[in-house]
Amino acid sequence: MEKLPAEILTILLKTNLSDESTWRISSPSGTQTSGEPPFPFATIAHADGALATPRKLVLIHVCRAWYRVLVRILYDSVVLRYIGQLPMLVRTLEGPGGADLASFIQSINLTYAMQSSFTRLHVEESSKLLARCPNVSRLAVGGMSLDPWGLGGPIPRVLPQSIASIKSLVHLDLTADCIYYPTLHPILSALSQTLHSLSAPLPAAYTVHTGLRRRIPFTVPRPIIFPLLTDLRLCEQYFLFTTHTLADFWSLPALRNLDIRGAAGTQSMPLLILATIVGGIAKDARRIERLSLPPSESPDFRSRRLVSDHVQSWREILGRCPALRYLRSSISLPPSLNTVTGLPPLFHPRLQVIDVVGGGMVSLVDATQAVEGVLPILKRGMPRLRVCRLVERGLEFLAPTLPALQLLPERQPAEAQLVPIAPEAYRPPAGSYLEFLLCDPAVNSDGYEDAEDDTDYEPPSDWEATGSESDSGTEEEEEEDETQDADSHPDLEDEEMTREDAIALFVSGLHRRGPGHAWGPQAALP
Repeated sequence: MEKLPAEILTILLKTNLSDESTWRISSPSGTQTSGEPPFPFATIAHADGALATPRKLVLIHVCRAWYRVLVRILYDSVVLRYIGQLPMLVRTLEGPGGADLASFIQSINLTYAMQSSFTRLHVEESSKLLARCPNVSRLAVGGMSLDPWGLGGPIPRVLPQSIASIKSLVHLDLTADCIYYPTLHPILSALSQTLHSLSAPLPAAYTVHTGLRRRIPFTVPRPIIFPLLTDLRLCEQYFLFTTHTLADFWSLPALRNLDIRGAAGTQSMPLLILATIVGGIAKDARRIERLSLPPSESPDFRSRRLVSDHVQSWREILGRCPALRYLRSSISLPPSLNTVTGLPPLFHPRLQVIDVVGGGMVSLVDATQAVEGVLPILKRGMPRLRVCRLVERGLEFLAPTLPALQLLPERQPAEAQLVPIAPEAYRPPAGSYLEFLLCDPAVNSDGYEDAEDDTDYEPPSDWEATGSESDSGTEEEEEEDETQDADSHPDLEDEEMTREDAIALFVSGLHRRGPGHAWGPQAALP
């Protein structure tokens, strides 16, 4: 093996380490599917799953030839899931040989949860990290697009402005919780000429004062032009009612893929709002080939006016995107569209594939029957439609990882059919916190026994006393006790964490998580 050229050895090791079976959700039959997801953010260059990093650390010790190859692969994609990993990695890059290690880093994802006391540490250390990595092409902060339910925890809206100085960035994901557009505008302005894909909150012309909890107007400057941006994911953190459209903020002449995500925790979005968002980029929407929308609210089919408005919103969305070939959304139409509304079926001349997001608490059989009822309606107005897949509502956030269906040439005829999705086709996005939870056996084995399963478990005596006193006391007594506790324990107040404190906290938990989660001296071998 030592005599193999480095190029051949790199291919062999990458093939072994990027085996997707290490991070897919296994099916009962053990079968696997293949294919690339329809949207690039589903695999934002974090191909190394939760099991891949420990495997790299084992193989890196085989010989010097393997070390020289694997150290590049190990540092190619960095996913930090604990705040303590950040200062450890920076400390390693500041040490001997750190410049070479930093040059290997191509992708960084900061997806850790942290308290407000870590804010300064987060900003300072992440700025140092970005300054030392000259070849970073992919950056994700917060990763809401990877974790739409906030499984990774909150990251403060404070972003290091040094992001704007990374001229090598091509893919950017800034969807941490509650990042307001005034914070993003200078960063996006500086990177607009190089970005190919962007995941960001839906821009709004105001920010929110954290102390006063009120909106502060923001003057919308000249729209930012993104000449190379082909893939855009918009994450709506809250429903926005504003006089500004997306075109007031951005110009997207190369846009091909648009993915709109609803606010975390919301079940659906009004279709009228979705039509407004798509209509806000009317000129740029004409080139969109793939459109993914969150589940929309179903109209009351007993009301002709509501059904008519619902169908009209769909007509507006489809009419704005004449080049559309793939659509993912929930489509709720009455079985007899013509007789209910007097309107002809929805029409689109080029649409080929539709992924229909199923209803809320309905069974898979009922949802399948509903799609089968809608399919003939869609076929009448969509001559190119050939495939309609049903995406289960509870797994809608995994839909971007479904195998992409090959789109047919325009001249090839198509026959629409309902295609079922096998359970093994759903898989967590690579590098996401959900993948980390499913793939890492250590995350759920922190050394604590479940109180419900442990028959010998008894709460500590001081806990019992505290609980009984708290239950029997009045609100005034409880407030007085809390005040006394705060005065007698000043260390309970939020204090800014230092690098040494964060590293110490992280190292103290390594015995539960395992060495595969360390980014620092354990990864930087001599």
